Amino acid sequence: MSDIKTLTFISDHGNTCLKVSLLDLTDYPKAAAAISQHSYTRDGKTYLNGDCDAGHLLSALISSGINFSFLEVQQNNTPITTKH
Repeated sequence: MSDIKTLTFISDHGNTCLKVSLLDLTDYPKAAAAISQHSYTRDGKTYLNGDCDAGHLLSALISSGINFSFLEVQQNNTPITTKH
C-alpha cells in the first residue's frame, strides 16, 4: 500500500487556498513556475490560490503517481484574504 499525502484546503466566505510546504512545492518545479501573484509564501508555507494555482500542484502530483487526500478547514479569513 502506498502512502497518501494529506493536503489542507482552507476556505472562508469567498476564497480557498491550498496550504503546502515550500519544500513540497519545490519538488515540482514546473508547477512552482506556473504559480501566479495570487498565491504567496510565508513562514515556510505556500498558500496556493484555489481558483488559479492549486491545480498546478495537483496535476503534478497526479502525473507523478502521488496519492493524496484533502483536509478541509473553514475559517473566517483565509491567508489569501488576509495577506494584504
